[in-house]
Amino acid sequence: MREEKLECYNYELCKALMAADIPLEKLNNPVFKQFLTTYTKVTQPTPNELRKVFVIKIQNDIKLKIKNKLHQKNFGSRLMKLPIILKDILLI
Repeated sequence: MREEKLECYNYELCKALMAADIPLEKLNNPVFKQFLTTYTKVTQPTPNELRKVFVIKIQNDIKLKIKNKLHQKNFGSRLMKLPIILKDILLI
């Protein structure tokens, strides 16, 4: 697999696990790891590899989405009165 596609796969895998509230350590489970490797034909990253690079990227993407959504809305002084539902803003 090309390096660019592998990076994309690792990013999407990390994002999916985080969105599903699945701890990255589950990638250390030998049965799960073998399942992913068999069906994706990709050597699976370790949780530490994902944490070093992709968790930070995902956090930055989320922060940017929140910032952009807030700039699109003109809340004014009502900002503190309106409940903001993060899942609607993030759409992960």
